This record gives sequence, structure tokens and C-alpha cells, in this order.
Amino acid sequence: GAVRAAGREITLHLVGRPDDPAYTRRILALAARERAWVRVHLEVPRDALLELLGRQRYGLHAMAGEHFGIAVAEMQGAGCVAFVSDEGGPVEIVGDPRQTFSNRGDAVSRIERVLADPALQQELHRTALTRKGMFTAERFMAGIRAAVAEILAEREVAERRRAS
Repeated sequence: GAVRAAGREITLHLVGRPDDPAYTRRILALAARERAWVRVHLEVPRDALLELLGRQRYGLHAMAGEHFGIAVAEMQGAGCVAFVSDEGGPVEIVGDPRQTFSNRGDAVSRIERVLADPALQQELHRTALTRKGMFTAERFMAGIRAAVAEILAEREVAERRRAS
């Protein structure tokens, strides 16, 4: 709302699962008050989520202290410039302090700064695209396989030493 109040014609897409009925009702009520620019997407199938992300230029992940933040990795994978709390794992995903914030006012300031600067938008978008492969399921699985292979190789060497 504060970014819109500053004159930015943006739309907010809230995506998630209705795990907490009371919270979901609260979010839906807030969205209904701002229906001209807030869209709520609940229980979105994976293909529709990826299509929705692919149409966005920016993302916002406001949970402080998130351990990893798969949503942020998915935003970045779609080429979105994601803004994240400076507390938690998503900081490592975005990799740029200009995309992190410590509080609501800081978030608004950083988002406005990017929206006001086309060159900065392009730079951050390019960075998102170059980092998008860092947090894919395939890369994660390859890392696990490599770690297991390394452990097995070390055990084999240790077994050979004991046998000789």
C-alpha cells in the first residue's frame, strides 16, 4: 500500500495455502478492501504457479527468519527481482543487499528505489537470471549425490587401510 501511495501502479499477488483458517479469512478481508490491486491465489497448481511467476517482474517475501525460502528461489528462477527480509536464508538466495530489508519502511524504500531506476531494475533482473540455477531441485540432488559419493569413497579408502 505504501508503494502504491508513492504513485507506483503495482498489483500484489498473494500466493499460498489456506493452512490457518483465521489467518486466511484475515488476508481475504484485507484483499477485499484493496480489490483493485490485490489478487489472492490459494491452492495454486504447480504449473499455474510457474506461469503466474513468469508474468511478474518483482516478488516480495516478508517472513523474517525463514530458514531457506523455496518461494524466493522460485521467484528468482522465474527471473523476478525478489525483496526479502534481511533475517534468514532468503538473503543468500537473492545475493544482493539492495534486495533485503529490515522493516516495513526499509522495504518500501528499497522497492521504490528499484522501481525508480530502470538501470538498477535491469541489473537486478540480470542477476536474478544468472543466479536462478543455483537453487534448483536438480542442483540440490546433484549436491546430495556428490556428498554421498564422497562419503562412500572415504569409507572405501578406510576399509582398504584396515584390510592391509
